[in-house]
Amino acid sequence: MRGPDGMRGPDGMRGPMGDRGGDGGGGEDPRMARYNLMRGYLDAVDRYARLAHDPQLAGIAAVVNAADTLKPRGADAAIEFFTKILPDVKSPAVQRAIRIQLVDLYKAAGKQDQALEQLKTLITAEPSKDEPAMAPPPAGGPPPR
Repeated sequence: MRGPDGMRGPDGMRGPMGDRGGDGGGGEDPRMARYNLMRGYLDAVDRYARLAHDPQLAGIAAVVNAADTLKPRGADAAIEFFTKILPDVKSPAVQRAIRIQLVDLYKAAGKQDQALEQLKTLITAEPSKDEPAMAPPPAGGPPPR
């Protein structure tokens, strides 16, 4: 079996060292499974803490969550929600997140002209002087799953 990196280990298992990686191969030590579970829990807590302390990040997460919540109601309901709330949004980053959602929603509703209008606004917008540059991701990329 080839792993995500396309390599096989010496024993033919996934990864360069032949580790099973907890992929249900049946060989994971129960202590390691508990460790991985706890690490996943702490990673989730860390992400929520960052959301709670950063209003822009929390707002963007709320936009994504609202789009997900509105999905069963259809594109037109989501378009109405986001276009109604957009004038009240103070954060330029959250405004951009809403516009990105609107692009996808307008395309799904067959309203390409409105989608292009949102894209034009995103493309021609001036950078905000109030927003700090986004911090680079942590070294080593995202945590393993």
